[in-house]
Amino acid sequence: MIDSDSHGDSPCKVTVYGPCTNPVWKHYVNNVLYETGRYEGNIPDGHKLVIDTTQIPYSITERGVSDEVVADRYQMCDFTTERFFHLQYGSNRISVVHEGLNVLNVMVEGRISYETV
Repeated sequence: MIDSDSHGDSPCKVTVYGPCTNPVWKHYVNNVLYETGRYEGNIPDGHKLVIDTTQIPYSITERGVSDEVVADRYQMCDFTTERFFHLQYGSNRISVVHEGLNVLNVMVEGRISYETV
């Protein structure tokens, strides 16, 4: 759970460690489903899927053991979903599920952004 006291959208990075099959990520704001994303494919053991809005351009990449980019996976995402998201004001919860039998290891990093006038 990431609590944000900023009224501006704040970028985040979600890392899903393999092995995983067809992962789906869901973003809840104040316990209400806000947006979702889905990758249609496999991430092998030792690799990870990184959904990143902390840098422009936004990216969805598969990364290897040494954190090197193995492939751009944006085109393998479900385009009926939002895919990318930002943290919102309030309580943000990100959940990730997949079609495999193993429990997923997931890391979420947020960068709370504030605007000054």
